[in-house]
Amino acid sequence: MKKEQWVMIPAFLIGIILANLAERELFMTSGIFNTYYLHQYSWRMIDGNRLFCHILLERGRMAFLIFLLGQVMNGKMFSILMQGIIGVTFGFLAVASIVNLGARGILIAVGGLFPQWMFYLSGIVYYINCRKEQYAIVPSGSRVGNLPAYLTRLVFLLMLLMTGIIAESYVNPLLFEYLAKIVK
Repeated sequence: MKKEQWVMIPAFLIGIILANLAERELFMTSGIFNTYYLHQYSWRMIDGNRLFCHILLERGRMAFLIFLLGQVMNGKMFSILMQGIIGVTFGFLAVASIVNLGARGILIAVGGLFPQWMFYLSGIVYYINCRKEQYAIVPSGSRVGNLPAYLTRLVFLLMLLMTGIIAESYVNPLLFEYLAKIVK
């Protein structure tokens, strides 16, 4: 992943440009950076079990899509694509948070991503490195001789995903509720 790090900064800048091209009303009326939403969130009781089911479906879908992309693309192209998507997303998120809430927006954005994204990003980086390593060793993608290592990596990735989902369902709402009350 070291050789493709040049992708992150241009992708981040593209995310910033895209967010600046978006209408300001988009940021003011929708999403977690809406002040009305933040006010409502700070007084609402979150059902972690329902949230867990929702997040499991949403993150499971995205993880499956990322897994499929990693399987059909070679390791280097997959690495560039994923770093680009992450860079654009965080650039857009940074502008969206600042435009609507100013400096408080950065705190809200970080609070909305913590702690689950530590696990999600770790899983993505690990999967990127596994795909690049596997592609370098066996370009055809054959896993027959390396099935135990492949299954071990898959289980580890699933554990990271599930830990992130649990953190997003049960830990993040508590932290975000506390942060929303402070930052108001």
